[in-house]
Amino acid sequence: NTGGMSGTATYRQVCFTVLSEGGYDIRGRSRAAGLQITSPKTLTTAGTFYPIISIRLKDTRSEGIVVPTDAEFFGISNNTRYRYKIVTGGTLTSPTWVSAGDDSCVEYDISASAITGGTDRAMGYVNIAAGAGGAVASLRNSDFFKYQLERNPFATSDKGTVISLVATGYQNNDQAVGAFTWEEIT
Repeated sequence: NTGGMSGTATYRQVCFTVLSEGGYDIRGRSRAAGLQITSPKTLTTAGTFYPIISIRLKDTRSEGIVVPTDAEFFGISNNTRYRYKIVTGGTLTSPTWVSAGDDSCVEYDISASAITGGTDRAMGYVNIAAGAGGAVASLRNSDFFKYQLERNPFATSDKGTVISLVATGYQNNDQAVGAFTWEEIT
């Protein structure tokens, strides 16, 4: 209305469209965390998956927009085979969460001893010959937002989505390292 009015008014919106013909380009601050090559994770029991690295939103930064973009797995032991997975929503045993930086929305864990539950999002295999190894557990460009870290803003006890890189060896006591890279959109 541009003038005075008497009685009840009704507004009805019938249609609305938003289009993006140019796609979407993530523009944020790139961050990464992982194990030191000199401190690999020991995969004690063959056939059992162990968490290599996990990330989640900090409790104090629940408004953060964090999109994992890469996960890298590297087998250290010679003459063996590995299977790795990216798991979301798993429950970690004895994690120690470390801040990825004062200005970061993320904390990571490299100390958890086990993982239960969760949903497998990607997986692969690595065959290690003497002196060689490694694999990139790639998160395809079009899938980035499927892995976005998030938290239920209505649940006070919600720690948010945990995304983990897990692995198992073919032999007892195989060793491996891994890392996550992510974008923090500001």
